[in-house]
Amino acid sequence: MANPKCDICQKTVYPLEDVKAADKHFHKWCFKCTECKITLNLQNFKAVDGKIYCFPHTPVDRASTSADSVSVQKAVSK
Repeated sequence: MANPKCDICQKTVYPLEDVKAADKHFHKWCFKCTECKITLNLQNFKAVDGKIYCFPHTPVDRASTSADSVSVQKAVSK
């Protein structure tokens, strides 16, 4: 079986340097936050939409108010 390619640099990842996260393979030194480029490990990363982040830079999905909510319906009906 062929060794996988690093998702960042596209070079071959050998077993001793392999970090597998978010169903992708990375070199240990390529496994960095998308935003601040800090080197990560399997204990301090989050994967969102196929990108790797440190905890402080992980995007937060802010839920918007639904048009069906009671407060929106009251505001519209005034």
